[in-house]
Parts: sequence; structure tokens; C-alpha cells
Amino acid sequence: MGSVLALGSMISTQAMPGVTVVFLYLAVVWFVLYAACGALPYLAAGAEKRMVAAAFWGFGIGGAAAGELVAILVMSDNLASHARVLGAFAIPATIPWLLGFFMTRWLAAGWA
Repeated sequence: MGSVLALGSMISTQAMPGVTVVFLYLAVVWFVLYAACGALPYLAAGAEKRMVAAAFWGFGIGGAAAGELVAILVMSDNLASHARVLGAFAIPATIPWLLGFFMTRWLAAGWA
């Protein structure tokens, strides 16, 4: 799945400036990746459709937000290189899952 997204983003963003590609790529790919990974356990557990939809949107939004944060940190010249590397590895492992968990609960409560 990641290879198909990477190939599609590479082809569709060839005419864009490099910064736009990084922001667009991380937002779209991380949205799809975290949305699928966040909703899959709810789907596999046989949860209600509204919970699966809430998990899809909640984790997807968390992934897109984290992707944009990583893009900003990586593209910023104000940070030391070790801070950019730490952010690029620490953020994907924590922020999308925390945001996704809380947004899923919030969305599911709003759709009840």
C-alpha cells in the first residue's frame, strides 16, 4: 500500500516545488496510512460502523497533522540536525496515535 501511494505521489507532484511536495506527500500519505491502521482494529473487532468511521477520521487527521509537523521540522533551518532527526522519528510514533485516540472518542461521542 505504501509503495502505491509513494509512486502516485511521485508522479502527481513532479511539477510542484519541493516544499509543496513534502507538505502534500506527508499530509496525504500519513492521513491514509494512519486512518487505515487506526480503523482496522475497530473493523476487525466488529465495532459499530460509526466507531470505525470515527477511528478512520480521527487517526487520519492525527496522521496528517503529525505529517505536517514533521515537514515543518525537517524543512526548518532553525533546528539542529539532531533535533530534526529526533522529531522525524519520535513524532510518527506518538502524536498521530494520541491525537487519533482522543479524536476518535470525540467524534464517536458527537455522532451518538
